[in-house]
Amino acid sequence: MPLRKLVTLGLAKPILIGRPNVIEMRIQKLGLQIKAGVDFEIVNNESDPRFKEYWTEYFQIMKRRRRHSGTGAAGADQ
Repeated sequence: MPLRKLVTLGLAKPILIGRPNVIEMRIQKLGLQIKAGVDFEIVNNESDPRFKEYWTEYFQIMKRRRRHSGTGAAGADQ
């Protein structure tokens, strides 16, 4: 199921990681009709304490994915 449909049904709320002003600028540039706090949440990578937790979890997921796919460089996990 596409993310847009999950959001529309209220089953998911995306979390964007980045600087709020940059995210807003890109939304405007793309002409999107979405709003922070309503359609998605922002984790400011410069000041939000959740950033480290989210980044660490993402890194672990990518590490496992690389290991299972066999595409990782030898010794990359060390």
